[in-house]
Amino acid sequence: MNIVMPLSTNVVFTPANVNTEAARRENILRETIPPSADADKGASEQGLGSDAERARTPGQKPAPVTYERPQIQSVVSYDESQSITAHGEKDNARDESAGKEDAQQKQQTAQEVKALKERDAEVRTHEQAHAALGGQHAGSPQYEFENGPDGKRYAVGGEVAIDVSEAQTPAQTVQKMQQVRTAALAPAQPSAQDLQVASEAAQKTLEARQALAKENANEEVHAHSESSQEYVGQDSSKVSYTPSLRSSDTLMQTRIGVIQQRYSDTSLPKDAGFRASA
Repeated sequence: MNIVMPLSTNVVFTPANVNTEAARRENILRETIPPSADADKGASEQGLGSDAERARTPGQKPAPVTYERPQIQSVVSYDESQSITAHGEKDNARDESAGKEDAQQKQQTAQEVKALKERDAEVRTHEQAHAALGGQHAGSPQYEFENGPDGKRYAVGGEVAIDVSEAQTPAQTVQKMQQVRTAALAPAQPSAQDLQVASEAAQKTLEARQALAKENANEEVHAHSESSQEYVGQDSSKVSYTPSLRSSDTLMQTRIGVIQQRYSDTSLPKDAGFRASA
C-alpha cells in the first residue's frame, strides 16, 4: 500500500545563503571601533618594559591585532632593489678600481716620458760638446733613438768619431793630440770611453814631444858642426894670405925710404963736400 504524505505549501525556499547574509548584515550594523591612541605611539612614548609586562598592566587596552595578507610582490621588489643596489655597488667599485688603474697608468707614462726627455737632452749635450771642441778631427754626432710611450723618438745613446792618428811631424802631432784630449774631456761627465781616448791622446802627445826634442837636439848638433867648420876655414884663409901681406908692408917701407932720401938730397948744398972730423 502506498502512503502519500501531503506537502506543506507554507515553506518558502530562498536561494540566498542565510549564514553569509547574516554575517554581512551584522558587519554593516556593527559600530566601527576607533583605533586606540596608544597604538599610534612609538616605542619611545610607550615607556619601558616588555610587551608582556605592558599586557599585564591593568587598565591598559591591548593593542589591536591586524591581520594582513603577505605582499609577495613587494618582497620581490625589495629583493630586486637589493640586487640592483648590490650590482650598482659592484659596478661603482669596478669603476673606481678602473679609474685608479688609469690614473696610475697615466702617472707611469708621464714619468717615462720625463725620463726619456732628460736622457735625450743629456746625450745631445754630451755629443755636441765632443764635436764642437774636436774641430776638424771630429765627425758629426750619431744618435741611437728609442720610441717613447707618447709616440716620439728620444736619443738614448750617441757617439762622435774622432781621429787619434799621428800627424806628419811631431810638432803637428803634439798640437793635434792636445785638441783631441780637450775634445774627449769636453762633457761635464766624461764616459769611460772618453777617458780612454784622452789617455791615448796624452800618451801620443808625450811621444811626439820626445821625438820633437830629439829632432831639436840633432839640429843643434848639426848647426854647431857647421859653425865649427866655417871657423876653421876662416883661420886657414888668414894663414895662407899672411906672406903676401908681409911683402906688401916691406915694399911700402922701401918706397917710403926712397922718398925720404930724395927729399934729404935736395935740401943739402952740393958744394959742401965730405967733412970728416977727428
